[in-house]
Amino acid sequence: MQRHTFHKVKKITHAFVVCGSEDAFTTVKQNKDLAVKLNAEYVVLPNITHLSIIQAAPKITELFKNWLTRYY
Repeated sequence: MQRHTFHKVKKITHAFVVCGSEDAFTTVKQNKDLAVKLNAEYVVLPNITHLSIIQAAPKITELFKNWLTRYY
């Protein structure tokens, strides 16, 4: 696997927003608004709350790895 040097990135050119459909802390609408402002890729995970990184760790890892591979 190629090693990336993310600390050298000067400007974020690609963003990625993931949220849970049942998130009551930052709502789906708030996350969507953020994604639009950032022109980001946007994913809503069904039946997941604010703790998506814990509740859906394998899916988050898969999504993030795929995103990194495409852009970095």
